Amino acid sequence: MSRDLALKSDLPLHTFEEFIALCMDLKWNWDLIRQQTVNMSWRNISLYCERLIKDSTVMACTPQPPPLNDLVLFQSSLQRKVLLDVETTGLSPSNGDRIIEVCAFEMYGDVLTGRYFYQRINPERAIPWRSQVIHGISAEDLKDSPPFRDVAKDLRSFLNQDPLIIHNAAFDSRFLNSEFQQCDLAQIPTGNLVDTLKIARKKLKLRNNKLSDLALFFKLDMDRGVVRLHSAFWDVILLYQIYIHLIIADEGLRALLIKAIPWELLQAFK
Repeated sequence: MSRDLALKSDLPLHTFEEFIALCMDLKWNWDLIRQQTVNMSWRNISLYCERLIKDSTVMACTPQPPPLNDLVLFQSSLQRKVLLDVETTGLSPSNGDRIIEVCAFEMYGDVLTGRYFYQRINPERAIPWRSQVIHGISAEDLKDSPPFRDVAKDLRSFLNQDPLIIHNAAFDSRFLNSEFQQCDLAQIPTGNLVDTLKIARKKLKLRNNKLSDLALFFKLDMDRGVVRLHSAFWDVILLYQIYIHLIIADEGLRALLIKAIPWELLQAFK
């Protein structure tokens, strides 16, 4: 099969990731591509790319990868998704356990936008030592934090009705729905959940599939901001990297997306 035919087999395009991968493979000038396709539908973008494959002289200029700031270029036409993690006082809301920390990061397609919701929460109850050794958060640490009811509306608004990407989604969603129910707010539908734990079990067939196990499997840099104790904020950053490795086959695109994480800004949370 010729190179042109092989590239055409990738058409039509349906996602931003497919579009970026094609541009990187062909070494097209991203600035020019952006100007020509920013308001196009995926069908028209596909037709445009097909014409460029036939006439490579159209792109006869210095090739360059997409600037990191342009990774959210098409966010208005992509699906909004939210990465989420919570820390709790224990294992079961039916036993009176509560959320003590929540973090949610927004992304469009599979690109972080930089918008996030983060809050430590006063559970208005004791935190057992067996939970403290997991996340390192004591009741004393949370004495000046707001109760869940004071942040519930803002959190529910941030989550909206968009898909939630969670590791062990049944656990986190059970706690969130318990808290939202107490505040008379809408529950999170099961159909909105994307569980990376289930994806990893199905795809990787590993014995252990905790976030830390998957980080080791994918050779992620655990010292680049990810703390040793569980933290809702840093667990979401780790979750994002694992999610990218689970769903995106193109190594170059994965590296680009991870490089685009605002590491310098995030250091304030270490």
